[in-house]
Amino acid sequence: NRFHGSWKLLFDETPIIVAFDSGAAGADAANRVRDAFSPHAVVLEMPSAQDGYDLNDWFREDRKSLEDALDTMALVGAGWKRSL
Repeated sequence: NRFHGSWKLLFDETPIIVAFDSGAAGADAANRVRDAFSPHAVVLEMPSAQDGYDLNDWFREDRKSLEDALDTMALVGAGWKRSL
């Protein structure tokens, strides 16, 4: 599965929160996606540096903290709205 550059037009002007697993590979991939959709994308930093830690882990461990992080990103991202 690959993302095709032509699909980027489908997200034009759409705020994007990028979330990949923790670790070097996840950080590299998240930064590539953020750069591809700049300036409309921001990277959600995982609270754990443990390799493979992801949104599911965060949600199970501390849903409130995840919701707070998304709310903060919504404020920073020019009024983005979120729904869980």
